[in-house]
Amino acid sequence: MKYRFYLLLFTCFFIFSFKTSLFCTNKHFKVLNAFSSNWSAGTLQGGSGTEFYFDIIIKSKQKIIFDSIWINNRSSKIFISKKQKSISSAPIEFKKGDTITLRTSMSNNNVKQVKSPKQISYGALLSYRINDKLKYYKINKIESQKPIFYQ
Repeated sequence: MKYRFYLLLFTCFFIFSFKTSLFCTNKHFKVLNAFSSNWSAGTLQGGSGTEFYFDIIIKSKQKIIFDSIWINNRSSKIFISKKQKSISSAPIEFKKGDTITLRTSMSNNNVKQVKSPKQISYGALLSYRINDKLKYYKINKIESQKPIFYQ
């Protein structure tokens, strides 16, 4: 009987941890989708890099300030837009229930390695603030999409 209980407990733990492994959730927001797309400029001096997009639904009434993201030992500022709107560096107002897109672009030129504040071996680490408290959120999987070639 004791053996069955431990087996059931282990099975439940395994299923729960597998289900939440792709996108961790927290009480403030939920990542719906995370993807990247390599890009290349149409000119030789234009460079190349990767665009990252993170679709997020806001679950909290508290004000959330998204700050930076670390991907592959590189750090970048986050830009925010509401779903289907243009990206802007101007402040975007959002509230509970809104779906927003966090976006960043990392150029392949002048790459500077930056250690993330928390250990990650893959995926991304997102920093954000709630009530002036700095918090981190790990995004475990980023899907790769078709490259973009500008002309």
